[in-house]
Amino acid sequence: MMCMLLRFGLALFAASALAETTLEKGLALLSEGRLPAAQAALREAVEQDPDSAPTRNALGVALSRARCWPQAIEEFQQAVRLAPEHAKAHFNLGIALSAQKRHAEAAGAFGSVLELDPGFTDARTGLVAALGAAAKARIDKGDSRAAIRHYRNLLALEPSPRTFADLAAALLLDGELQSAQSALEEALRLQPDLAFAHFLLGRCFELGGDSAAALIEYRKGARLDPLNVEFVLRYGATLSQTQPREGIAVLIQVLESAPAGPAVDRDDPRAQAHFALGGAWARLGDRQQAETHFVQARARRAQVHLREEALVRLNQGIALLNSGDAQEAVAALERSVAIEPNLPEALHMLGVAQSALRDWTAANRSYQAALRARPKDAYILSSYATALYDQGRTRMALRHLEVALEIDPERPDARCLLAKSHHRLGQADASRRELERGSLVGACSLEDDQ
Repeated sequence: MMCMLLRFGLALFAASALAETTLEKGLALLSEGRLPAAQAALREAVEQDPDSAPTRNALGVALSRARCWPQAIEEFQQAVRLAPEHAKAHFNLGIALSAQKRHAEAAGAFGSVLELDPGFTDARTGLVAALGAAAKARIDKGDSRAAIRHYRNLLALEPSPRTFADLAAALLLDGELQSAQSALEEALRLQPDLAFAHFLLGRCFELGGDSAAALIEYRKGARLDPLNVEFVLRYGATLSQTQPREGIAVLIQVLESAPAGPAVDRDDPRAQAHFALGGAWARLGDRQQAETHFVQARARRAQVHLREEALVRLNQGIALLNSGDAQEAVAALERSVAIEPNLPEALHMLGVAQSALRDWTAANRSYQAALRARPKDAYILSSYATALYDQGRTRMALRHLEVALEIDPERPDARCLLAKSHHRLGQADASRRELERGSLVGACSLEDDQ
């Protein structure tokens, strides 16, 4: 979510020399950016006074700054339990929950802040973001009813045209055509040129059996956002049913602009365009052209089935690996790679499974193939670095870790292994710097477990 500052609810001290209590010392260290030392002092302060909400809130802030979100959430929850009127602790809890993608809970925390302090503008901003994210998360999980509730709560705070359109999309998924149409009419009243709203309104008309009205809205959506393949595709497919030649011209534009790579899901736009073109040519009586497009559509749909099979094998391999059966995991992952040779996730996990068997030649080959498919993936780089470290190839591991941390500086596993690599190479100062940078002092063992 947006960047917002954590709130203390008590004074910060400019220098630790001014500190008189353990809490003051911790706050002073925190203000100086000395996170490990601040955490240690604030934990001691909590032990001295476990029922102090400000102290637990301060420890939560220190943990949050170190990206230790689960522990921070626990401290903020304790703070608001001890002092339900502590608005800043509720606010900090909302930030931490949002960072963990617990958006519905974050919305509750931000809502509590506004009940205590209606003028807390950052809490209002946080609530808007959390409700929007919570709604999208519920849509992804297929829970349109919960998404509808979140969107309606969001509209009570911020009646924006896009939110009305998002609500309409959720209502459509739930089969509420009339309510969706009403939401879209409101969206278009506020923003007449909102292409997404015109597209959804066309869908409402189409589902209601009014093809002529649907075509008008699809045309508006496609003309307002001509780079949106889905909008242009729907317009072309609908147009081709009554005006085949005009529809064919639009659908050819879709094929020119849609991704040319392999189909990856059932809604692949090129497959849909080919099917619609096949139907249009059939209406014109050109069977050869129609069959050409139907064949291409079926071929792309077949690619989807192959990918789904590859993903099934990938998930089987991950489950076997998690259960400790590395040998069977390798077999399942090899089948996944055989079906789709450039699937980065399968190549990556195959390297992990082969590493578990200490088949280093095969593991290195799998990691390298995964990185060719996805060269900027910090997770793959970290896993490959772990394998290189375990092989004793420490300098090469260190180089991969540095790249991984440039991409994702918040990976504690990579930061810890980088510290261990420097330690193994006799670079004590560099090792210590990495531990401090990642707030891993005391949490990362430098013992060489090779």
